[in-house]
Amino acid sequence: MSGRRRKISFGTIAMLLIACVTVTAALGVMQTIRRDEGDLAMDAEKLLDSVTSLMEMSQRHINDDAVIATSIEVSVTKAPQPQNEAPAQTPVGTVNASVSSETPPPQQQEQRHSVTMTFGGTVSLQSAVMSGAYDKENKLYRYDELLSGISSAVHADLNFVIFESLLTSGSISDKDLMTHPDTVQALTKAGFDTAVLCHENALAGGESIVHETLRTLSENGVTAVGLYLPENARRYNMLQVNGMHIAVLSYTDSLSAASKRAVENSDTRNNMIHLFDPAAVQSDISSAKAQGAQAVLVFMHWGAKDAAEPTSAQRKTAQLLCNAGADLLIGYNSNQVQPVELLSSATDLTHNMLTAWSMGTLLSEDRSSRAVVSGMLLHVQFTCNTQHTSINFDRIEYTPTYCWRQEERGIYPYRVVRSDQSVPEGMIQKQREILARSLVLIQTTMKKGIAVQR
Repeated sequence: MSGRRRKISFGTIAMLLIACVTVTAALGVMQTIRRDEGDLAMDAEKLLDSVTSLMEMSQRHINDDAVIATSIEVSVTKAPQPQNEAPAQTPVGTVNASVSSETPPPQQQEQRHSVTMTFGGTVSLQSAVMSGAYDKENKLYRYDELLSGISSAVHADLNFVIFESLLTSGSISDKDLMTHPDTVQALTKAGFDTAVLCHENALAGGESIVHETLRTLSENGVTAVGLYLPENARRYNMLQVNGMHIAVLSYTDSLSAASKRAVENSDTRNNMIHLFDPAAVQSDISSAKAQGAQAVLVFMHWGAKDAAEPTSAQRKTAQLLCNAGADLLIGYNSNQVQPVELLSSATDLTHNMLTAWSMGTLLSEDRSSRAVVSGMLLHVQFTCNTQHTSINFDRIEYTPTYCWRQEERGIYPYRVVRSDQSVPEGMIQKQREILARSLVLIQTTMKKGIAVQR
C-alpha cells in the first residue's frame, strides 16, 4: 500500500473548511471572554471543548474515508480466491467490492490427472508359434509361457498390445491367421489388458470370427479396440482411467483381399474397421473432444513390412494428426522398431504429439533378420491439466525385448524375454550372442529419438 495517495471525498473537504472557520472565530471570542469572570469563563471552557470535539470528528471522518477508498482499491485488484479456500474476512468499516457484477467469479481449482501406459509391438500367433507351445510330455499347450518373460515390465494403468491373430474354436482355415481362443492366455499372463485389432487381415475370417474374437477377449478381461461388430459400429473407443477420459482411434491404410472377400459389403466393412481418411480423422478427433476426451490416442497400421524408417507420406499423415489435436500416435505393421519422436503442431504452438513410428514385432515365427526378433515395450507417463486440456509428457521410456527360440526335446518353443536383464536359464551360447546383438540394435535405434531405456 506504500506510495498510494488516499482519496478524500468532497464532504470531508467541506467539513474541514467549516471546522477551520469555526476555530478561527472561536479563538477570537475566547480572547475576550477569558478576561471576564464567573459563568462567562465556564462557558468559554465549554466552547473550547465543543471546538475540540468538532476537530476530532473531522479527523475521524477523514480517516474513515481514506479506509473506504483503500478497501475498494484492494478488493478490485486482488486475485480471485480458489474455490475451496475460505474467503478472507472483510475488516469492520470497509466496503466489500466482491459483490460487484464486474468482479470476475472465483476460478475453479485446477485438477491434474496422471496416467501411465505400456505399448507392446505386434503379436502374431502363427502355426509355428503354436507348435512350439505344445508340451508333448503333458499333452497340453503352454500359451501362458509365450510372453511371461516380459511381464515384469507390463504394469501400467493401461497396457496395449497389437494383436494380429483371430480367435475361433471352430475349424481353422488359415493357421497363420487364426488360432484357438485359449491363446488369449498369452496376453493376460503377460499383463496386457487392451488389444489393438485394427490391421489389414482383421476381417479375413468373416463377421462370425470377428464376433468370437471380440467375445473371447471380453470374457478374459481384455478390452478390444479398432475392430467392431457392424451393429455396434463406433468411430472410436472412450476409455476412462484415473479420472481422465482417453479417446482411442484406430486406422489402417489398407485392407487385404481376404478381408474384402470375407466381408463383401463395403458399408459393413466401414462399420467394422476404419480405413484412414484425412477428413474423417479430423472429424473423429473433434467429435471425441466434444464428448469429453482429455487425451487422444491414435493407432495407425501403415507402411511396408520391412520398412526401417518412416516415409515422407507417413510424416505428412502424422503432422496432420498432430495439427488435428492428437496427443499420441502409435504406428505398426513394419516388423522393425523405429524411433520415437515428438512432433509439434503447426496450428497450435503449445501442442505436441508423441509419435512411435513403428513398434516392430514382439512375437512372431519370422526370424529372417535380427531386426525382426528385436522388439521393445514403450512406457509413457503423461499428466493432463483438466482446465486447459493440455498434455504434459513426464516420462518416455522403453524396455528392449528379444524373441527367443531354440530346440528343446524335439520342439522349438518361442518365448519373448527382456534383453536388458540376465540371460534366461537354459539359453545356449548362440542365442546369448544373438540376444546381445539384438539389445545393441534396439539401443542404437532408440538413440535416434527421445525415449530412454528404463
